[in-house]
Amino acid sequence: MYVARGVADRADALLNEVLEQSGALPSLILVADVSCSAALIQPLVASLVALRARLPSGAIALMAHEKREAKVDAALEAAFDAAKLKREPIEIPSGVQSDADAKRARLRLWRVPLTL
Repeated sequence: MYVARGVADRADALLNEVLEQSGALPSLILVADVSCSAALIQPLVASLVALRARLPSGAIALMAHEKREAKVDAALEAAFDAAKLKREPIEIPSGVQSDADAKRARLRLWRVPLTL
């Protein structure tokens, strides 16, 4: 419970700072480069859950996840499911054959509604 409270405290501090700077809570959260290791998955999911509890209805996260080891990908999906965080895939159009296409094939983009 201590870890969850710490995440909630950080979410509160972040949102208070955003509110002070912009005068409004965000409706869009960008998430990238934080799901590459199994050790980062629970803090990521806990942070999204903490933000979901504090953001207005209609807020979303756009998340980029580069496919890694099968156990990392499976753990990420399981953690999202356990937290009842929906993932709506965003299609990444393919272009000219290149090294970028190989990376694009490993990249997943999701729209994650941050509503209960």
